[in-house]
Amino acid sequence: MTRRQRTLRTAVEFQGVGLHSGVHVKGRMLPAPPNRGVEFVRTDLPGSEPIPARIAYLSNKERRTRLVRGAAEVETVEHLLAACSGLGVDNMTVELSGAELPGLDGSARDFVELVQRAGIVDQPADARVLVLDQPLYVRQGDATLVAIPSDRRRSSSRPTASRRRSPPRAPSVWRPRCRSSRRPGSARARRARTP
Repeated sequence: MTRRQRTLRTAVEFQGVGLHSGVHVKGRMLPAPPNRGVEFVRTDLPGSEPIPARIAYLSNKERRTRLVRGAAEVETVEHLLAACSGLGVDNMTVELSGAELPGLDGSARDFVELVQRAGIVDQPADARVLVLDQPLYVRQGDATLVAIPSDRRRSSSRPTASRRRSPPRAPSVWRPRCRSSRRPGSARARRARTP
């Protein structure tokens, strides 16, 4: 399965208050060249290097995703990255006037709408498409993530949470189920919401 890399057609601006910090932040999402990936630039820290949205820059922070490079960091990037993934945007530069992205509506929806407003264009390079060829299991404490190979692009999740204060006859585990089948640009991707 191959496809072309994609970026924004034009820049788009946003602003709002950080969900955890309460600090007002201004930002811009801009087109980026092929093979750049998504990267964050702190405009309030002159001379700081861009922070790529890559696992090597991940730093633990409770209840949010934080990326750090040198003295620069960005937090609560997960909703913007979910929008990029759902819409198939591979390359983008995100300029921020502070450390935390605005919470906006609390989901990826506003970021999806911003990307759609900017437009998406193909680039002259093939995208790296990861294909799972065997099951993958990740466990941390009581949480488990399982990825199973499929011929279709879809996801299914079943969050669990212990109910220690439940009455003795109540089930000990809450198991709602969520399934998603999405393609970049599909109706589901456009409505992408991450709680």
